[in-house]
Amino acid sequence: MHLTNFVGGARCDECLWEKFETVVNVFLRKLNIAGREENISIALDDDKIWVQSSGTNLNDDFGMRRVTHVKDNRKGIVAHTAVSSTTNIPMNMSFERNGDKAIVSFKRMFSYMFGRRMDDPDLDLFGVRNQSDRGYTLRSTALDFLLPAGCDFNNTVKRIHPFPFVWAMKVSDSDPREKLDERGAPALFIKETTQHGWLVTCAAFRTGTKNISTVLSTTHHGHQWEGICLSTRQRILYEEDPMHGLDKFIFEALATEKSSYDAKKNEVKELLDELVLLNVDIFTIEQGTADWHRGRQFSATSSQLSGAFRKALVVFQKEKDWCDVAKNIYGENYHERKSPSIVFAVQKIL
Repeated sequence: MHLTNFVGGARCDECLWEKFETVVNVFLRKLNIAGREENISIALDDDKIWVQSSGTNLNDDFGMRRVTHVKDNRKGIVAHTAVSSTTNIPMNMSFERNGDKAIVSFKRMFSYMFGRRMDDPDLDLFGVRNQSDRGYTLRSTALDFLLPAGCDFNNTVKRIHPFPFVWAMKVSDSDPREKLDERGAPALFIKETTQHGWLVTCAAFRTGTKNISTVLSTTHHGHQWEGICLSTRQRILYEEDPMHGLDKFIFEALATEKSSYDAKKNEVKELLDELVLLNVDIFTIEQGTADWHRGRQFSATSSQLSGAFRKALVVFQKEKDWCDVAKNIYGENYHERKSPSIVFAVQKIL
């Protein structure tokens, strides 16, 4: 086609990628959705595909949206895929068109899988659960599209309205969202909101390593998260007795097996009593937490000390105390060992 010519899209045949998309989705719907009486769990993700173009003419893209993949710094197209969360079998795919955004592809996929037609106003998603990453979790998708159609979701989420937490960014004093500090011990912050008659839980988990992970969920509420005080009354009970004040609100899985929990509870209590009698100051009870990292400051680990000991043994090899320690760690013939992890310069000297 000459560059000065123009042919309207209505006069063009269906593109190969459109035929491929249609055939694949018709087959996948028959395979995974049509006639299914069970609940269906779906995960969505996008795949960035590199495509080399012969020029700048829009006709070279055949109606597909051209994007720049930031990570690889190259141009291409995007294909969105819906996959069964339980079987990993693909259920639908959608290429981004010119003028599209991820939100449009998101709605198009659900409409094709469960609607009578595209943009079906009576879309029925009852019995469907969606798990997607935060790129798909927007008010227009999760709250205003999925919820009215009856779809549950359990998605990671960006700091979008009405998500009630904010961190690592400047906000005005009038911003009603709660400001979180990424620094500090691991903690789970939970607030609930009602949207379109559904209870939606907003959760932000501080990892203790300056990271915060967020979830927007219609499936997890209240004490389905472990160890969270949801009211002033519960907090008072915890402060009065940190060990047992919240026993009646304990994690649901433990409550179903109370006898095994009681046995474990007594075992833990005995261990704590022994620590108290030994006058041991407890700095941390878990690796990777903020207090654990703080306690490691200006300290040497076992791996560091092991390497330092092997190097220092060259200097102090004639001292009895050092030799006794080496024998205790590596055995009587420690200077003859050939293991790469215990290679001593002593061998060369001897």
